[in-house]
Amino acid sequence: GKLCIGRIARGKLSMGQSAAIVSEKGKEGTYKVQKLYTTNSLNRVEVNEVSTGDIATIAGIDNLTIGKTLTDPLHPYALPNVEVGEPTLSITIGPNSSPLSGEGKFGTSRQIKERLLKEKETNIGLRIEENAGSAYNVAGRGELHLAVLIENMRREGYEFEVSQPQVIYKTIDGVVCEPFEEVTVEVETEYTGETSEELGRRKATMIDMKQMKGNKVRMVYHIASRNLLGLRNILLTKTRGTALIFTMFLNFQKKLNATVSNRNGALVATQAGKAMGYGLANAQDRGNLFISPQDPVYEGMVVGFTFKPLDVEVNVCKSKQLTNNRSSGEGVNIQVTTPVKLSLEQYLDSMTEDELLEVTPLNLRLRKRLLKLAERRVAKRANG
Repeated sequence: GKLCIGRIARGKLSMGQSAAIVSEKGKEGTYKVQKLYTTNSLNRVEVNEVSTGDIATIAGIDNLTIGKTLTDPLHPYALPNVEVGEPTLSITIGPNSSPLSGEGKFGTSRQIKERLLKEKETNIGLRIEENAGSAYNVAGRGELHLAVLIENMRREGYEFEVSQPQVIYKTIDGVVCEPFEEVTVEVETEYTGETSEELGRRKATMIDMKQMKGNKVRMVYHIASRNLLGLRNILLTKTRGTALIFTMFLNFQKKLNATVSNRNGALVATQAGKAMGYGLANAQDRGNLFISPQDPVYEGMVVGFTFKPLDVEVNVCKSKQLTNNRSSGEGVNIQVTTPVKLSLEQYLDSMTEDELLEVTPLNLRLRKRLLKLAERRVAKRANG
């Protein structure tokens, strides 16, 4: 069964004793303690009794969750609850609808729902709501919080698709407000200019700047959560992996008008099949590719990012036609550049609203919501 770990604040607890679960709402039920454990080094040791100050593991109380108090049934008393920060970002997680689906062990809506509800039991900063379809809205405390959940599910064999992270807005006194965070950055002195420039581009406000020991500078900024997306990866790249970045939820402030874009347009495949060197060689002149020759591709899949803001349709499955006619270019080797491999966080940072991220235990693939080119054109005209 479920094991619950907590610190004994007052009194004693014995094996076989009755105990009540109490929360801010009141008494929620009485249960019997079946097993008691303490920890000795890395080992769990069974004991008959624990007292004030002990960190105990309790078995037999299935409904005990984080934030609730276990107390004497005759004199119920709830300890002060620990405040958990509000979610600032939300994503939609649903079954994988890609033509290449089937790489994971678990991929149905029911399996995804069970896994998310299990996560919610211990991850108290997470908010989960069922969507109108078979997808689920998952809200968390920032980009890293959601990325850890996605990566854990992926490693466990789950397959699903994820939408672009969206900031959670609130209306306060009739004013639309968005979450702001305090970001603290420690960099070496030589990277101060690049770091300040990047944060300035993201409309961050400098609060403090101090010279630290060891030729380092600490800078404190206030920044909108939506402009914080992608900052960690960019600063680590600019500082050669030496930057230290800490973020903390601040409050909700009036929504800013400025939005920072983290990427250019997409190279979108127009044909399903396997990528060919000839097609990739033509496409790489338009942007940076994510795929290699012989990788499976489907229509509507994003195979790279362009050098310009607009999306470009490319046929990476095109092969060189073999004919009896000789040409000046015959015999020239096709050279395809090494593809760019993005991490999960980089994909989440660079997604746009009309895209989905296909997550499987084996691959991460970016795709358009509407796979058919004609459907995307109709949707674009409808949206103006």
